Amino acid sequence: MYSLILLLPILSFIFTFFFGQYWGREKSIKIAIFIQSLSLLIIVGCYFEIILSQSSILLIIFDWFFIDIFNIHFCIFLDTLTCGMLLIVFFISFCVNIFSIGYMSHDPFIVRFFSYLSLFVFLCYF
Repeated sequence: MYSLILLLPILSFIFTFFFGQYWGREKSIKIAIFIQSLSLLIIVGCYFEIILSQSSILLIIFDWFFIDIFNIHFCIFLDTLTCGMLLIVFFISFCVNIFSIGYMSHDPFIVRFFSYLSLFVFLCYF
């Protein structure tokens, strides 16, 4: 479940960027908003779970560099500070997504805008 925090925004970018023109404006925007809201709900659940259990989570994605005893992992570390910042960033990006529906309604490249917005949310995690 915790890896979905990292996975959902990049999936939203891939779906809207590569398939958005085929699906049309309305369906692409709905998919991007749905995935962003799903990410926000997962982060809210993760935040409350970490606060209630008073612990942190280390999720190792893959080994990036390995020499004998020297090991560097690509991992996700979730504690109360990280989840709090993720909650703020994802909530603001969700509000920007909702606001952009009306503000960018006249733009012919709105699908590209929503795909780049999803990529920005993915990159905010790092």
